Amino acid sequence: MSTTKVHHAIGIGGTTLIVLYTEAHCWQFRLISTGGVVFGERKIYGER
Repeated sequence: MSTTKVHHAIGIGGTTLIVLYTEAHCWQFRLISTGGVVFGERKIYGER
């Protein structure tokens, strides 16, 4: 099982930016809209 850690959660004009790290997928970013919709791609940022 992979561990996920949220490193930053930042509010930007009603939208939330989440920066997270998972052992399986390295660094990832997500945006959460004011309506609760999550935006993001499954791209890998960093080394495995």
